[in-house]
Amino acid sequence: MKKIGVKFFIGLLVGVLLGAGLCFLIYFLTVGDVAWKEYLENEIIPNAVVVLTAIGTIMIAAMPVISKISTAVNKFDRATKDVNSTVTDNWKNEQKIASLETRLDNIEMAAQNTEKIVRIGFCNSDELVKKGYAKEIAKVGQGDEKKVEN
Repeated sequence: MKKIGVKFFIGLLVGVLLGAGLCFLIYFLTVGDVAWKEYLENEIIPNAVVVLTAIGTIMIAAMPVISKISTAVNKFDRATKDVNSTVTDNWKNEQKIASLETRLDNIEMAAQNTEKIVRIGFCNSDELVKKGYAKEIAKVGQGDEKKVEN
């Protein structure tokens, strides 16, 4: 903040000095012979003091406002960064959730396939079919889990 204020003040001072120099040059070229000492003492120095005093007063009055604005801008920048990081984190979490859903779908399909394989294997065993166990195995997992007694 102080760097901006100092740069602004120096730039303003250089601008005023360049403008005053340009005015001298134009006046000198258009009027001709000038009593520089009297003109400098009576016109330039009092006006320059007034201008510099006014600029200094404005800078002193404006510094607290500029400081508050700078603080607000910094807070806004931090808030923007926080929001952007939250959005990025949310996107990463959504990707992880999608990946987990895909993995769960694969696991569910593998479990169903395993169940089908086991049912086929157990239900086609002659000994299990004769004793009635194949019927019990077929019922498990289908909502009807009552055991049939032999």
